Amino acid sequence: MIFKKSNSSIKNGFTLIEVAIALVVAGMVLGGALEVARVHAVSKTYKTTRSNIEAINESIAVHLMRFGRLPCPAPISALQSDAAYGKGAECEVLLSSITSSSDDYIIAEGRGGEKVVIGKVPFRDLSLVQTLTRDGWNRDFYYAVSASLTDNDSYSQYAGVIDVVDSNDEKLTHEETGVQYVIYSTGSDDAPPGTRECIERRADNENCDGDGIFRFSPTALGPGPAYYDDVISYVSWIASPELSESCNIPSYVSSVSKMAPEEVEAIVKDDQNLNLNPGDMTFMCNRRILSALNARQCILFLCTGTGTLRRVETIE
Repeated sequence: MIFKKSNSSIKNGFTLIEVAIALVVAGMVLGGALEVARVHAVSKTYKTTRSNIEAINESIAVHLMRFGRLPCPAPISALQSDAAYGKGAECEVLLSSITSSSDDYIIAEGRGGEKVVIGKVPFRDLSLVQTLTRDGWNRDFYYAVSASLTDNDSYSQYAGVIDVVDSNDEKLTHEETGVQYVIYSTGSDDAPPGTRECIERRADNENCDGDGIFRFSPTALGPGPAYYDDVISYVSWIASPELSESCNIPSYVSSVSKMAPEEVEAIVKDDQNLNLNPGDMTFMCNRRILSALNARQCILFLCTGTGTLRRVETIE
């Protein structure tokens, strides 16, 4: 007698091969969704970090206009219960009492042997909400400043002693003027300045090795010596001649590029004051306009007391 195998069991269920294929496809779909979510989360973290740095830069600019000097950093190791938490020291007094780095401050050497003080952002002196002085990983930003620029008597906008290099160790700093100050986040790997972990880091170790040189480089999260996940901003004043006889920014941009004043106004719209009065200043960070001006960094325009426009500062 010959028995025939019924096909009903195949029609009513799945074979092991079909189940395996379904699991593989489901895994690929889920993996893709998780990767999209991860990329979105990373992008949001960096966006928050850069936005908060911008708020800090604006507050430091206000502090400079009010007091005629930059703030000194707050101590690194202070706790919320400490009176010094978020409060800047007096750098001149600080440097007279300590000559080397401590748990609270990193004392680095800048141009010409001048001192650079590294600590936390003094949010209380800047009247900043504390959350704005933390990066997207919810860690405090570090603040490195040319010490002489924190004193009214020795302040000079062209006397920064900090240097910044790119991924190839080429200087981004102007030869005539150094960087005034640096705000930076240690990124996701969190290597605090002056620590042992820094020694073994990759491209971003320049920002935590406790010296007066910092690195500004594109983000590179892959393995190897090019790894760089820090976010930094640096400020340098550039001595420049007066640019125009009026403080109208569209007119200046038009005079040095192919853009018409109307095009500049259309790009910026109502987001920014483009016609300054004597004593006014404004940051220009629009990428299209910066490209037309052949500038890699944000520019600060200043309307002098005589009513002429000057391009005096770069911010990255």
